[in-house]
Amino acid sequence: MQGSVRDAVFPRAERPRRGLRAPWAGLLSVGWIAIGVSLVGIGAASRQIGKPTWWLGDAVPTAPTVLWIVPVLGPFAAVMSAHRSVRWALGVSVLCSVVTGAVGAVDLDASPGAARLQLMLAFAGALLTAAASAGRPTRQAHEARR
Repeated sequence: MQGSVRDAVFPRAERPRRGLRAPWAGLLSVGWIAIGVSLVGIGAASRQIGKPTWWLGDAVPTAPTVLWIVPVLGPFAAVMSAHRSVRWALGVSVLCSVVTGAVGAVDLDASPGAARLQLMLAFAGALLTAAASAGRPTRQAHEARR
């Protein structure tokens, strides 16, 4: 069976890495796990003090269960893309920062304390993405290995 053109150009050992380098992908994963846990903590604390976030609803569960996972979907997607080290992991991370910020912005009137914390976590996610962008493989690094 013949190999592909890709195998002829880049044998398996010499192929350039498509995603983030392993330490940076790990940093991105750990950071987004921390952000996801923090969002759950913010939701629990806001409900405890009587000013629940919009995605939790009032003290009596009025929000659909599907909305409970909305803020955690972003961090989950960022962790999965970084863990699998896909080449668009940084783009997913930026999108998750925007979604986390949008979730926080919706809460500014009803639950301003929780909203501010969510906006800070969105900013932290953006900074985390900027830091992890240092882990992108460069063409010069690949050429130097040859």
